[in-house]
Amino acid sequence: MEMNQDSSNISLGHKQLLTIALAILANPKILILDEATSSVDTCLELLIQKAMKRLMKGRTSFVISHCL
Repeated sequence: MEMNQDSSNISLGHKQLLTIALAILANPKILILDEATSSVDTCLELLIQKAMKRLMKGRTSFVISHCL
């Protein structure tokens, strides 16, 4: 998949995944996740939740979600 400069040609789910990947790479001390899996399917949501659990270890984390 090729992304154009303003990322208008990728889905919200893909944008969400890119944002999560950037958060993982940034390795922040404080992590705020607001509806982090709102635009992805159920199977992918479970994988993202597992990754986020590992990411949240050892740091202050706020997770905002309508479904956990």
